[in-house]
Amino acid sequence: ITRRTIVFFVTQGIKTFFVSFCILFIFQYYVISHLMEIMRYLETESYKGSRLVLKHRPKNSYNEIDTLALKINQMAKKVNLSEQDLHRKIDQQKATAINSARLASLGEMAGGIAHEINNPMAIIIGNLNIINRFLEKEPIQISRIKKSLDTMDKTSQRIVSIVLSLKNYSRNGEADPLQPELIKDIIEETLPLCEQRFSFKNVEMIVDNYNTDLAVNCRKTEVSQILVNLLNNSFDAVETLTNRWVRIQVLDLGDEIQIRLTDSGPGIPQESLDKIFDPFFSTKEVGKGTGLGLSISHNIMKAHGGSLSVDLECENTCFVLSFPSIAKNQAKQA
Repeated sequence: ITRRTIVFFVTQGIKTFFVSFCILFIFQYYVISHLMEIMRYLETESYKGSRLVLKHRPKNSYNEIDTLALKINQMAKKVNLSEQDLHRKIDQQKATAINSARLASLGEMAGGIAHEINNPMAIIIGNLNIINRFLEKEPIQISRIKKSLDTMDKTSQRIVSIVLSLKNYSRNGEADPLQPELIKDIIEETLPLCEQRFSFKNVEMIVDNYNTDLAVNCRKTEVSQILVNLLNNSFDAVETLTNRWVRIQVLDLGDEIQIRLTDSGPGIPQESLDKIFDPFFSTKEVGKGTGLGLSISHNIMKAHGGSLSVDLECENTCFVLSFPSIAKNQAKQA
């Protein structure tokens, strides 16, 4: 009886183990493997680019696993659509923020620009009065009239330059393609927007000599916006100092081209350095500045494949715009 009992239990145990193993294998093959596949699909965010398709599913069958896969695919589609809509809204808000920052910069410069245009207009009107007086006298002094006309022509070109700079700066260049632009042209189109404001407060504008043939792949309007923002920040930082100056340098470092903008300020406080490029962070008094200028400028430089940084080794405040050289860009594309 004991022997038969042992044989019976051993036999039943083997049968039970075999049946359990078969059930476990079937469950692993048709259920657990699919659940693991679903988990990997969700963890790796594959739902952003593909549909969930379960392998080894029995033909002509439809059960809870298939229902789960269907619901996950429907959810993934909604998530993708929501994400696309969110990115679209973020891009719209980004464009609005950039335009707001651009208009805010123009608002800060408005008084100086108006004065910059009024002065040449006063010169033109004054020379017209001089020409009228010369025409009323005999003999007519052609040489002096010609001299006044030359002065008016140069002054008119000055107004044209300012208006062109305003027109280029105010347009939205976000959709423009990246293309080679001379740094000389960018600087020459940007400075007229700031020169009068600097001159009025006796802030010296220094542009070091550089290779005027240097060019970078960029959107000229956006780079001009960065320079205007940095120049405005420098002006606000130094206007109350005894020693007031701003220096622009252009350096060719081989793999990259740098535009360095340094002012006579004492530098950025250490506690502000980590947040200097954060949106809405500003060290200016309330109501002066939007806190978006440096953040937007930083993102624009990233979109150009370059960077905007602070030179911590400079004893003054120095911002550095770094652009990949055109030769380096061409090598990457090749």
